[in-house]
Amino acid sequence: MDCSEIEDSQTHLKKQKRRELKLMVLCLYEDFFELHSRATEGEKRHFLANFKKFKPLLFIIL
Repeated sequence: MDCSEIEDSQTHLKKQKRRELKLMVLCLYEDFFELHSRATEGEKRHFLANFKKFKPLLFIIL
């Protein structure tokens, strides 16, 4: 394995991780909209508190 193959492998892993993070964020949004329509105020607060943990990732991956 030469250097270009290693770099390609690392690039591939980064892209794969980025796709996984995007899916996580999309799932969070989907859950939020579903939850928002039928959730109690406590459930909404809990969801938003968890969502804020992921907010910095939005700027990195989107």
